[in-house]
Amino acid sequence: MTKAIRLHSSGGVVVRGGEVLLITWKTKDSTEFPKGTIEPGELSVAACIREVYEETGYRTRVIDSLGSTEFEYIDERDGRNYHKTVDYYLLELIDETIKPGPDRQKGEDFDNLWVSIDDAGRILTFDDARVVLARAVAHCI
Repeated sequence: MTKAIRLHSSGGVVVRGGEVLLITWKTKDSTEFPKGTIEPGELSVAACIREVYEETGYRTRVIDSLGSTEFEYIDERDGRNYHKTVDYYLLELIDETIKPGPDRQKGEDFDNLWVSIDDAGRILTFDDARVVLARAVAHCI
């Protein structure tokens, strides 16, 4: 078996009262937290703030780290094995004004979705995201 290609991303759990911000994909049938690739030379925390802004249009600030998750997968497009680490941060809104037309990349066909914490636990697609949500809830209590 070939060695897995390592990827490193950063994402955020944005809280507002008793709600969290998710992104819900139109074509992948997936609901998750906003996240994206850490650019060369970029700090993980900076990537988190940038990615959340680019994907959702919301300006945020970091409350605390929520740790990392790791998983492996085979990409259906290229058939290659990947090992992905995602650093997560608990975020709060700087303001509620959303930037018009978030800077989404080609193929990023998702919508913002504010849901209650309870609903988020039910609709998040991946188990590792539910673990991150539990960490965020534990931090907020």
